[in-house]
Amino acid sequence: MRKIVASALALLSLTSVTACGASGGEATTTTKAPPTTVVQTTTTAAASDVIPVADWANAFCGSFGAWLDGIKKAGNDAGTGLSGGDLNGAKDAIVGLFDTASSETQTLLASLKDGGSPDMARGDQFVQDLMGKFEDFDQAIGAAKDDTNALDTADRGKFGLDVTSLLATFDKETAAVGDSFGELDSTYRSSELQKALSSCDSL
Repeated sequence: MRKIVASALALLSLTSVTACGASGGEATTTTKAPPTTVVQTTTTAAASDVIPVADWANAFCGSFGAWLDGIKKAGNDAGTGLSGGDLNGAKDAIVGLFDTASSETQTLLASLKDGGSPDMARGDQFVQDLMGKFEDFDQAIGAAKDDTNALDTADRGKFGLDVTSLLATFDKETAAVGDSFGELDSTYRSSELQKALSSCDSL
């Protein structure tokens, strides 16, 4: 679990860092957008919805793969906005990346909530804790988006420094979320689950 999710968070982080190249180009006037409101998803799974471990893992890998594909596409789309040298365009591209990442994460959370729990010891609590990790990630995305919206594009040099600082902080937050999945591996030890989740390695 830790290896799978941490690698995906690293991918998003590295995708975002390409925005550092947006410090070139002409600056134009920008309008600050309102703060982002992050909708919290209730981490309550129905205790009666217990399904075989392999079936749960297959469903999770499918949902996780869709989440990862959505973020990859958002990163590619953002790259187009970052390559033009326009600071407002670069700023919008970064905000768009965070918007999509949050939306994809909300979709993943909904699938986890509706997907029941694996038939293992404390399977329902495992799902709740797993959802909590993705909620933490979504919170980090929302904070990064708010910080991006607050960036001033009037000064090209300052904008570049601010973007670099923002992405460094975001990298640290996403790495921390990824590392936290090690807690799940140590708390919920299940060789059956780990074997079933190996199908996610091909994502």
